[in-house]
Amino acid sequence: MSMYMRNPDLDFIGVDDTMAVFDTGTGDTTVLDRAGLEIVSLIDHPVSFQEILEGILRVFEGGEDIIKADVQEFLDQMLEQHILLTTEADHAG
Repeated sequence: MSMYMRNPDLDFIGVDDTMAVFDTGTGDTTVLDRAGLEIVSLIDHPVSFQEILEGILRVFEGGEDIIKADVQEFLDQMLEQHILLTTEADHAG
């Protein structure tokens, strides 16, 4: 199972209801809105999509299918920008 994790090479800085993601290598900064902040805040260690979805459903109201699609779209964007990474969960033992 794929697990999502923050890119350890980036700085994640929470400011009020937003989060700034700073790439010290390139100087690039990405600002996340409140929804992005909530999602990335759940990823303080490798977590599954289901764990992220459950955390977001506790915070935001709306149809589960719509929220699920929005969370997946956000995660895909963050992976494309290398803000988040994926790793495979080890289920041995």
